Amino acid sequence: MIYITKSHKSFAVLNIYLFKQAFLWQCHVNQLQ
Repeated sequence: MIYITKSHKSFAVLNIYLFKQAFLWQCHVNQLQ
């Protein structure tokens, strides 16, 4: 049970990280245009 919760938490962190990266990339692209 603890292992599942732990992996789920790290997966959520990864999603947040990827979302943040995508957002920064979008801002970067908008600046170039």
